[in-house]
Amino acid sequence: LKELMLSRLSLSGTVPEEMGGLHSLENFELYGNGLRGTIPAALANCTNMKRIDLFNNALTGSIPDELTSLKSLQILHLKLNQLTGTVPFNFGNLPFLSWFDVSANRLHGTIPPSFGNSHSLKDFRLGGNMIYDPIPSSLCSNTNINSGLTRMYGCDGVICPLGTYSDSGHATHSDGCKPCDKGLTTMYLGSAECIKLTQEDILAIFYEVIHLQSEQETDPDKTVCDWNGIYCDDEGDIQTMRFPMYAADGEWDKWDE
Repeated sequence: LKELMLSRLSLSGTVPEEMGGLHSLENFELYGNGLRGTIPAALANCTNMKRIDLFNNALTGSIPDELTSLKSLQILHLKLNQLTGTVPFNFGNLPFLSWFDVSANRLHGTIPPSFGNSHSLKDFRLGGNMIYDPIPSSLCSNTNINSGLTRMYGCDGVICPLGTYSDSGHATHSDGCKPCDKGLTTMYLGSAECIKLTQEDILAIFYEVIHLQSEQETDPDKTVCDWNGIYCDDEGDIQTMRFPMYAADGEWDKWDE
């Protein structure tokens, strides 16, 4: 079996691990369904795979690192899911990868520098995630990216910077990244809208950068003054931030006041 195309059929359930047993599979399309669960790492056993298209489902978990071993992979389309974690480092090293779209998920972190060295990459979509600087300079100067938008817009042709927005997450031929109105900004690169940042928003970014889970994630009803390490005055304004030692998995260790 070389092609499995079951898109827009209102399928539910998960993507079976057994798909990894289809060693001759080249084209795997299940977009526009209601699939849940994770992307099987066993797909890396399909060594002839050229296209994985799981766009517009409800998939969770991370993008398996194992997929970066698919040397024939040309298209990875995972837009509009609920994927978390970071973008695996080595996708940019795949020799034939031309279309990489993981936009509109819940990915976080920075853009792997390997993408800037790609000679095959033409479509690169990462907006609508929790991505922050730096953007690899070699990616911004790669004139093959996004129909040559980097020639006109530089890094904005890859992903919109902080304080700007675009529906697509990057500049387009019809418009650049639009600046936010006064008093508004964006939390991450590639945002589709501007917001008014709260203390909680700013701290959530800080917690994420130092790999700590905030109470905003575990208990949305807590105010920022109830977060570990945060001390506020009687008006509810932050006065002091003090952080204990914490475990490698992001959990708070016990500590003395």
